[in-house]
Amino acid sequence: MTDAHAPGEPLSWRHDVAGLPGNGLKSRREATLDERTRLAAALGVLALDHLVVDYSLKPLGQGRVGLEGSLAARYRQACVITLEPIEQALEETFDIEFRPASGDRPERSDDTDDDLPILSGADVEPLPGNAVDVGRVAFEILSAGIDPYPRKEGAAFDWSDPKEAEDRDMGGAFAALSRLKRTE
Repeated sequence: MTDAHAPGEPLSWRHDVAGLPGNGLKSRREATLDERTRLAAALGVLALDHLVVDYSLKPLGQGRVGLEGSLAARYRQACVITLEPIEQALEETFDIEFRPASGDRPERSDDTDDDLPILSGADVEPLPGNAVDVGRVAFEILSAGIDPYPRKEGAAFDWSDPKEAEDRDMGGAFAALSRLKRTE
């Protein structure tokens, strides 16, 4: 396993897959304070309080590697209305198949006219070199799962344009046009 933090990557948990045992490898990673701080900045959240990833890597033959597991995170975001911090939680599972660059498309039998179900089976990703970066996968899952517009329960955006209120008080837009026409 290689854990060197690559510049520009908020989380880098790489595993060399060349020496994976035949029955695979199970692991649990918990992000350190430094990793959580980098992730929070990259994700645009106030804080990432907890991140744990449980996963297994398995050789699938022909240079392919399977990665499956679960991610649990707790983080704080600012409410888009009140700017108050909101505690959030995310739990996701994942199943990904990494394939060497030459075989990154699933095999398809032409015996049937049925389309392959899009959501069946593992996601397929290219295997860059001889390493799977579980940190990159965790970062992508987090970035896809975080609410882009978090709102505190009960917070409501109650704003009205003062010009619209003024127009209503004066009889609306057509009344204003009518007054303009009379002054000419």
